[in-house]
Amino acid sequence: MDIAQYLEKSREINKAFDLESDRIRKMLDAIFIKSRDQKITVSLMMDELYVGSRATCHSALKRLSTQGYISVKSLPSKDGRLKYIKLTKKAHAYYKHLSEVL
Repeated sequence: MDIAQYLEKSREINKAFDLESDRIRKMLDAIFIKSRDQKITVSLMMDELYVGSRATCHSALKRLSTQGYISVKSLPSKDGRLKYIKLTKKAHAYYKHLSEVL
């Protein structure tokens, strides 16, 4: 498969999974990559994985959650504001489809 075919196929997959927005897809990619090494929190996404303003980050996370790609949960802790992000089965299915293109 040449690069043009790969790009076309990945566009088709992004459209099928309603991930045509670069901003949203980059946020999901960042969560996917970081979550292999550590637990991801909303504050980590905003502080270390800069993807725009805090409002942009919250908007993207809300959209990913609404679309079913991530779940955001507060765990019992000293600070109840600490929220963890976890990829869902839908997100893993998206990356599985992408990997099959390669």
